Amino acid sequence: MGQQSLSISLKPHTDFANYYAGPNRLVVNTLMHLSPGDFIYVWGAPGLGVSHLLQACCEAAERDEKRAIYLDLTAHPFVATELLEGLEAYDLVLIDHIEAIAGQEAWEHALFHLYNRCQNTQNRLLIGAHGAPVSLALILPDLLSRLKAMLVLQLKPLND
Repeated sequence: MGQQSLSISLKPHTDFANYYAGPNRLVVNTLMHLSPGDFIYVWGAPGLGVSHLLQACCEAAERDEKRAIYLDLTAHPFVATELLEGLEAYDLVLIDHIEAIAGQEAWEHALFHLYNRCQNTQNRLLIGAHGAPVSLALILPDLLSRLKAMLVLQLKPLND
């Protein structure tokens, strides 16, 4: 049981209490109250806290004694796509920076298959990015259609 992270460690103090929601209260509330089978795509410009919120979900799952795994795809050149195999066994799978693998056929196929496996097991899948699904330079139309079918939540900038 518990949380596991791959390729990176979670940053300290990445919980919901340390995130100022401002105009993003609905996004935060949605992420705080995940249900089995939720598939959510969270995106926002760099610095708005996409990674923070995904890691907060991972921390919350650990407190609830759920198995969660957070994977930052900016580390993908150092790992093989086989890393995604078996992740559907976790209660919550968090994939961050999906834009890092856009245009890489092997990674896109691996993510497509992970999506389908998570759907079959009714486990939760959260994906984070710096752009909407349609803005990604994906070459696999089936992956794009799966991402667009997710609940897509956009983080808005804070006012000064």
